[in-house]
Amino acid sequence: MSDYTTGNNVRIGDNVKIGAGVKIEDNVVIYDNVQIGENTNIGPNVVLGHPLGSYYSDPEYKNLETTIGKNCIIRVNSVIYCGTNFADNVATGTSAVVRERCTVGEGTRIGTLVQFENDTVVGKNVLIETATHITAFMKIGDNVFIGPQVVCTNDNQMGRGKDIKLIGPTIEDDARIGGNAILLPGVKVGRNSVVGAGSVVTRDVEPNTMAYGVPAKPVGKVPEPE
Repeated sequence: MSDYTTGNNVRIGDNVKIGAGVKIEDNVVIYDNVQIGENTNIGPNVVLGHPLGSYYSDPEYKNLETTIGKNCIIRVNSVIYCGTNFADNVATGTSAVVRERCTVGEGTRIGTLVQFENDTVVGKNVLIETATHITAFMKIGDNVFIGPQVVCTNDNQMGRGKDIKLIGPTIEDDARIGGNAILLPGVKVGRNSVVGAGSVVTRDVEPNTMAYGVPAKPVGKVPEPE
């Protein structure tokens, strides 16, 4: 008898390790090389270790390991791609998508309909609210707040030209991004800074600075109690 439970119509691939107390609900697909930590809850219709397009022909992708830590909650219809690693106590909302080779730190919350592109690193205790787009090659520090429907971008050439270099924004520890803000490629939002709702960040925001507007401009320092 296994130490975990599964619902109906669950598909489990090869080299999958599932910890004690894990609950896997109906219609879940777990691809090869996935590890799930103890007491994690996998909701209905979730896909873990989703393959890339060349998954079956390219060994580099076929052998990517996917890790979901202990005490995580992966809610209904979420899709976690191969090579992505969640630390302990991470939760997703409904229909979140996290692409390949991302790292998500302990205690982070990923909201409903959030979309992560590939190769992004997220720290501990981050809150990313509903329908936010996290672009590829971002770096997000610890204790960051990202409001609903924030859009992050990484392509200054907008898909044209040769040798396109994708550079995602960096959000440092303790920064807060208001809802519907837009972060352009390569900008840095400094530690403990605040970006106002609806702002367009075209240049770096210095640490401990409040900025808002289109384009966002500094308007003062973050008050000490905050």
